[in-house]
Amino acid sequence: EIVDEVPFEDVLLLVTYFPKLVAGPLVNNSRFLSGIGTALSVERIDASRAFYFILRGLFKKVVLANYLAVRIVDPFFNSPAGFSSFDAVVAVFAFTLQFYWNLSGLFDTGRGVSLLLGFELDSNYERPFTAGSFKGVIKSFNSTYTGWLKKYVASPLRSWAGEREWILLAFPAFLGGLWYGSGFNALLLGAIAAAVLLIEKKLISSPLSTENSPLSSPLTTRYSPLKKVLAVIYTISVVSFTLVFLRAGSVPEAFGVFGALFSFSSSAIQTDALLLTVVLWGFAVQFIPHGWSSVWVERLSWLHPLTQAVVIGFIVVLISSLGTGNFPNLLHFAF
Repeated sequence: EIVDEVPFEDVLLLVTYFPKLVAGPLVNNSRFLSGIGTALSVERIDASRAFYFILRGLFKKVVLANYLAVRIVDPFFNSPAGFSSFDAVVAVFAFTLQFYWNLSGLFDTGRGVSLLLGFELDSNYERPFTAGSFKGVIKSFNSTYTGWLKKYVASPLRSWAGEREWILLAFPAFLGGLWYGSGFNALLLGAIAAAVLLIEKKLISSPLSTENSPLSSPLTTRYSPLKKVLAVIYTISVVSFTLVFLRAGSVPEAFGVFGALFSFSSSAIQTDALLLTVVLWGFAVQFIPHGWSSVWVERLSWLHPLTQAVVIGFIVVLISSLGTGNFPNLLHFAF
C-alpha cells in the first residue's frame, strides 16, 4: 500500500504511537504515515473538542465503568451463588456496559490526546447497542478491528471460499475472540459470535412461509417500531450473555453464572435504585441523536482560554472525586 519512501523517524512514530497495541485502536499504516506530513498546526488544533473527548473518556472509565465493576460485576462474578436471579441479570448487563465503557473510554482519551497532537483518529465504539442485530454491534463496536479482520482475514479467504459465504462470515468472527484473550473461553466467545451471525444471516435471507403469504418476506426485513425495540432488546441480551464467557474465569464458572441467572432465587435483592438507574441509562443514552455533543464543544469553545482551563480543571476534580478509588484491570490486557 505504501509506495512512497517513508522517513525512518516517521516509522518510529507509527510504532511508538500506541505502545500497547492490544489497547488499540488499529490504525491504517498508510493513512497514518501520510497524515504525519499534514498534521494540523498548533493554530488549527481544536483544543475544546480534544479536551471534550479526554473528559468523556475519563468519565466513562474512572466513574461509570469502575462503579459498575466495584458495585456489582466483580462481587457477582466472584460468587454468583450468593446473588438473586434479578441481581444476576443486572450484573450480566452491567458487565456489558463496563466492558464497553472501559474500551470506549480509553479510545476517547486517546482520540483527544491525538487531536492535541494534530491527528484525527477514525471513530470507534459509535453507539453499538442501537444496532438491531448482532452483526451491527460487531461492526460499530470496534470498527477499526472489524475493518482489519475484513481486510486481512476475510478478503484473502474469498478466493478459497468461493460461494461459501458462511466461511467469510463465521471464520473472522471466530478469530475475533482472540483479540480479547488467548484461553478456551476466548475461542468459545468467537465460536458463539460466529454461530449467532450465521443464524441471523439465515433469518434475513429465508422467508417464513409461502410466496402468497404476507409472511413470505424474510423475518428481519419487515420494519415496525415494535420490531425495532424487540431487535434491540434481543441484540443487547445476546451480546451480554455471550460476554459472560469473557468475564468468567473458566467455562465451569460461566455455567455457574447462568445457573444463578436461571435459578429464580428469591434471596435478598442487592440492586439499589442508583445501580439500576446507571445500567438503564447506560443503554438509553445510546439513542441520543448524533450532534448533541457538538453543542457542548461549541459552548466550551466560546469561553476564554483561562475560563476553559478552570472549567476543565473543575470537571477533572469532579471525576476524580466521583471515582471509586479502585481501578480494576482491563481483562484483555492480560493477553
